[in-house]
Amino acid sequence: MVQFVTQYQHADGRKRIRVTTTCRSWADMATQQPNIAYGFDQEAGAVAIARLASWRATNENDTPEALRWLDRTLIRLCQKFGEYAKDDPNSFRLTDKFSLFPQFMFHLRRSQFLQVFNNSPDETAYYRHILFSENVLESTTMIQPVLFSYSFSGPPEPVLLDTSSILPDRILLMDDYFHVLIYHGQTIAAWKKMNYHEDPQYATFKQLLEAPVGDATAILQERWPMPRYIVTEYEGSQARFLLSKVNPSLTHNNPYASEGGAPVFTDDVSLQVFMEHLKKLASSSST
Repeated sequence: MVQFVTQYQHADGRKRIRVTTTCRSWADMATQQPNIAYGFDQEAGAVAIARLASWRATNENDTPEALRWLDRTLIRLCQKFGEYAKDDPNSFRLTDKFSLFPQFMFHLRRSQFLQVFNNSPDETAYYRHILFSENVLESTTMIQPVLFSYSFSGPPEPVLLDTSSILPDRILLMDDYFHVLIYHGQTIAAWKKMNYHEDPQYATFKQLLEAPVGDATAILQERWPMPRYIVTEYEGSQARFLLSKVNPSLTHNNPYASEGGAPVFTDDVSLQVFMEHLKKLASSSST
């Protein structure tokens, strides 16, 4: 049982006290590990870790140490709840209850909460304040943005937050809570510059351009504080907001970059490399 006691002064000048009591099940890690694993909430866990890491980076004024703490925490969790044979990274597996958690941590490490380059101290403080204030759903969006793809082949669909999703004949809508961005692929941008959408013969193309705008408008109207609204295109300067968030599975150094998607010019490791390294550390008998 947990009890929270809050004291505050009301607008009428009187002091008030509010007591909130909640009851939760508790389990011994040594004897009831399966019960703990069954009750694990990946989204809530990711948000809790994000807030702790941001708090450490703010109050200890040491972002690199906060990143190291985050890495150690993730490795310990994988060692405790992963299924693997010692010193055999290929045998490492996580159950469905934990399968997305490393992915959240990968994006958290690259987020504006822990990467302060090109952000002023005020901006960093603002981002972290909102993270501390919002609910789990919105906070998860801040950690791992939502990406939707629009095409002629069907209705909008969620796609991977990955460079492989950036295709010439697609329009992307990204929501990272602080920004709502519409990105036109290379072919779409070229058609728009030629004003095809103004020709009645290409009414379908006009509808395709309008679809993400309507969805973005709905997000802007519902959210407070209002996100920054960005419309950009292939090789546009504002496209950096999208490219900085996607998993760089295709880069200028990647020999397979020509197989699809848009390569990103970055030295950051991809999610695939991150997971391989995590499996190696988690399964190592010397870690």
